[in-house]
Amino acid sequence: MKKLLSIIFLGLLLCNFAFAEYYTKEDQEYIANMKKAEVAKQTVEEAYKFGLGIQKAVEDKDMKKLLSYVGDKLDLSYFQNKSFDEVFTEEFRTRILSDETGGHRVGWRGWMLGSGVVWYNFYRDSFSITGIGPTKDTSSEETPAAWKIDNKYLTPNCFVYVWWSGDNYELFFYTYIEKDDALVRQRKEDITYPWRYPSMKDFVTNIGTYLNKEVPLNHTIKTGWGGSGEISLTKQLEGCLSKEPKNKIEGEESDDGFGGEFRYEVIEALPVSLSSTLAPYLDKNFEEIKLVQYFYRLGSMGTRSEFIIYGILNLEDGKKVILPLRNFDNEDLARKTILTLK
Repeated sequence: MKKLLSIIFLGLLLCNFAFAEYYTKEDQEYIANMKKAEVAKQTVEEAYKFGLGIQKAVEDKDMKKLLSYVGDKLDLSYFQNKSFDEVFTEEFRTRILSDETGGHRVGWRGWMLGSGVVWYNFYRDSFSITGIGPTKDTSSEETPAAWKIDNKYLTPNCFVYVWWSGDNYELFFYTYIEKDDALVRQRKEDITYPWRYPSMKDFVTNIGTYLNKEVPLNHTIKTGWGGSGEISLTKQLEGCLSKEPKNKIEGEESDDGFGGEFRYEVIEALPVSLSSTLAPYLDKNFEEIKLVQYFYRLGSMGTRSEFIIYGILNLEDGKKVILPLRNFDNEDLARKTILTLK
């Protein structure tokens, strides 16, 4: 029995040494800065194991396994019913398999493999791939119709969405809902807070029910971050419209301070009568309500998409604003919810 325990202990010790060998400087700083160092250490080890799983799927060209690691936020429409070789370049495979570390941590962006051809992170309650590429040419797709209002068109800059990092909605949450400094400190100790808490999940999903109640309209938060240096859940239309249809922008700075590619597609126009459920504390002056799929890509981190119901509201001063009313993790959930609302 003692011999067996000794073997188990030695195995665990060697395992820890194996993981420690792959801790980058970024990993070590991350663990050192966390008060709950064991939680941080466990997260790094889980990330390493997750990276090895990705490499194994790529080595085997196992498309089904690889896509099972992908989170809900990534747009997978291009990958459907295609083999590995139909989608990915040989450069992609080579770079993934030549990375011997099982992934590198790169700040808030999470972990990357192959110098950025795959990104993954701990999101909500598990690890998932958050960015993937390069893929083979995907040209010749038709441009969807732009959202038109008063003979002008909404551009991607009109839409408030949950950033890749989640920082904007976290700040909204701390500003309007959880104002206790102790909770802010807890965020620094627990990387999954506040996303795994029901109050945060409800705030993000049912954001329209907080508008004009906990969240005042036209309120702006100074952030000190890149881009405009401020964020708001209210977007004035007059500053983001175009005379010509413009669903897509490239190389322009977004509100979160990162250049990239941003585009949107209107999925479905919804009855304005749904405003009483989606935004019960707002006057019923909605001009239009629509379900939108919003896409964004930051550098090499792949294209992510979100399904969001937006409403255009006429204010008393005659100005029009666009507001997020409900956020969904995927299209299936969005459509099922809309059916119940109707």
